[in-house]
Amino acid sequence: MSDKPRLGFLGTGWIGRNRMEAMLATGLVEAAAIADPNDEMRHEATALAPEAAVVDTLDELLTQDLDGLVIAS
Repeated sequence: MSDKPRLGFLGTGWIGRNRMEAMLATGLVEAAAIADPNDEMRHEATALAPEAAVVDTLDELLTQDLDGLVIAS
């Protein structure tokens, strides 16, 4: 288990993915879960964080034992 904060990402369009990429590039956080209604956006986000759980809704994100949530909708 990582000692890095576990973050969820809700909305992974252009802005959400850029935020995710910048945060992950620091090496200080872990992408634990991703939710986006658009299949293409979800796919591109999971390419950045292949270990992250992929869920469908905010409610599902909130069950993922997260330390924080990044919302870009």
